[in-house]
Amino acid sequence: MAAVEWEKAAALVELDITATDLPQATIVDILTRIPSLSWLSAGQLDGMTDAVLTQWLNSGKVATLRSLDLDSSDNLTEDMLGKFLERVGSQLEGLALSGMGHVTDTLWNQYLPKLRSAKILVMGTSEAISTKIHVDHMIDSLAKFCPGLERLEFRWDNDTLRFSDKNQKAIDLLRTKCLKLKSMVLCDGKLYEIMRGNFERADRSEERRVGKECRSRW
Repeated sequence: MAAVEWEKAAALVELDITATDLPQATIVDILTRIPSLSWLSAGQLDGMTDAVLTQWLNSGKVATLRSLDLDSSDNLTEDMLGKFLERVGSQLEGLALSGMGHVTDTLWNQYLPKLRSAKILVMGTSEAISTKIHVDHMIDSLAKFCPGLERLEFRWDNDTLRFSDKNQKAIDLLRTKCLKLKSMVLCDGKLYEIMRGNFERADRSEERRVGKECRSRW
């Protein structure tokens, strides 16, 4: 991999290295040399660390990035993810920070104002975590800051999600502000029924499917 002349790969704009055994040094070497990367899928990598994101940022090669999937990148800290989103969040159209128990609504609420170009957002983990995820504020922020949102996925299970009586107002705002929203995926349960009912009452077209991990989609 090190022998590849990545800096000459001007036509290379999409890269998928998900679930490979690439070490940290190799990932750094690749990302800091590709000149015009716009789409990167780099989930399930032990070598994806804070040092990788730091050196990638410092290289200046993130300027063209539009979509990033870091699913199950447990070696990335919340602090480093925050620094990365502070720099590149405004240019991202797609972002997946799923499969990481330490990435909660705290991080999302803090950086959703940066994700104004977002069209696809994937968040949460299906694994049991001790932290409870309060979705009211997050749904409200999605409506206010991500008007171009087309697909939204919550992977937290029903026991992890928490919401209040004010939840309907936040969903109303999401429905009326995110008019391009075509797909939502979340676990079967009370929140799913509330959100589906809200959209149905507004006569928005809907499709429901139940797949693995009992997630529902409409």
